[in-house]
Amino acid sequence: MSWKYPYYMDISAKMTVTEIKRRTETTEEELRFMPSRTNPLENSADTVQNKFPPPDFLYAEEIQTGGAAFGTLMHDVMQKLRLDGPLDAVDIESQLDAFVTDGTLTEEERHIVRVPPIAKFFASPIGRRMKNAKHCWREQPFSLLVPAAEMDARASAQDEIFVQGIIDVFFQDADGRLVLLDYKTDRNTTPDLIRKRYRTQLDLYARAIRTITGRAVDGTYIYRLSDGDTIVL
Repeated sequence: MSWKYPYYMDISAKMTVTEIKRRTETTEEELRFMPSRTNPLENSADTVQNKFPPPDFLYAEEIQTGGAAFGTLMHDVMQKLRLDGPLDAVDIESQLDAFVTDGTLTEEERHIVRVPPIAKFFASPIGRRMKNAKHCWREQPFSLLVPAAEMDARASAQDEIFVQGIIDVFFQDADGRLVLLDYKTDRNTTPDLIRKRYRTQLDLYARAIRTITGRAVDGTYIYRLSDGDTIVL
């Protein structure tokens, strides 16, 4: 009865990127995840995702008050917008109307989506690079083995954590450079705080891209949809 399990147990063998971030700070969104072993440089087919929405009364409150559901809504729109148009305010409004018609968005969601920040993004240098990219992958799922000691120094050097997450977008620009981009809807914050809050997340994404594609990313950026600025990591 005095026997004790000899291995460290305060860290899970399987974690999402969100769970890793929560070890230090609560974040703006829940990442939807699924494992992937495919290389998007060889296969750019759309990803099928399963969603489990919150109760209607909680969802309505969150999207109206700028909570996690609002962040997810803005991310979903950024994922689904066609990149072959002008992507100015008129084009974005038209695409949103089409989303309502085909059932992609509800009328309530349509009126809550903030068009000016999206149009401002596509008019920005990083937005134009994405729009004119040779290849663009949005909402790319990944799975990655990470040494457990990176998450907790008390873990065994031999232990690994199975990490899953979804990358907002990465693309190969017109010059062939591989760019990692993440959207955020954080408000009342600063670039330095954003870097501190999300560096671990973006580092994991960059490592996943290298594992998936065999190439290191040439640049990592965060775009704040709330403030309309680009943060370079």
